[in-house]
Amino acid sequence: MRSRFVTHVLGGVLFLSTLLVAQNLLGPCFGDRCPEGWQCINSKCIKVEGDCEDKHPPGKPSDCPLRVMLCDEAIYYDFMTDQCPETCGRCGQTAAKDYGNGR
Repeated sequence: MRSRFVTHVLGGVLFLSTLLVAQNLLGPCFGDRCPEGWQCINSKCIKVEGDCEDKHPPGKPSDCPLRVMLCDEAIYYDFMTDQCPETCGRCGQTAAKDYGNGR
């Protein structure tokens, strides 16, 4: 009787954890695009928690959209992930902050 109860409890936990994952994962991206509030990360639409904004000086617009071509350049990848997550489609990702001058 006890093992049956444990099996039901574990089954319930597995079901609930699957639901929680499903709430944050919509499915594959369609042409690198996802619905509003979702980001295409590793070809999957993932719900982004919290705000995702490009960094910018107070009172001035971000220049990230002008620099979008740098998002996938290896030398700028971490810098752009940190400074321009919205423009680069990297909301929720963190960058290695050691993107100094390459020395």
